Amino acid sequence: MKRALLLAMALLCAFSLLSCGGQSASAYAFSVNGQDAVPGADAKPIIAAAGTYTDYRESGSCGGFDGMDKVYTYNGYRIYTTPDQNGDVIAKIEITSDAVATKEGIKVGSTAAQITAAYGESSAAGIYSYTAGNTVLQFTLRDGVVVGIVYSRK
Repeated sequence: MKRALLLAMALLCAFSLLSCGGQSASAYAFSVNGQDAVPGADAKPIIAAAGTYTDYRESGSCGGFDGMDKVYTYNGYRIYTTPDQNGDVIAKIEITSDAVATKEGIKVGSTAAQITAAYGESSAAGIYSYTAGNTVLQFTLRDGVVVGIVYSRK
């Protein structure tokens, strides 16, 4: 189980570094103070809507554009940004606690049955993965309970 979780986390990191592209109108979105945050979208309005962060980190971008990859940590979630030709875009969003939930009400601590009720069946064991437009929404479970939620680009 530990090995599967490590593999899942590695895949999530890889997905966050792949494909620089815009979002689709039918993508999964995370709501930040009433504003939809979608991987691939302009990060500036989302970071402004999120308000004061509790932690901020940056490192040189390895995505092919000049600038910095950034991680903004808030109560219950993190927003990862990366530079592209038009400025910083959202690379991924990670829900880290039960303080926040997806629009469909799933949060850390939810069960596999709750995910299936909200999103339908998933073909992967241990990771529930759903794609809409250019967005992948993944839930990592341990002992049948959600321990991680990530929105990333396809």
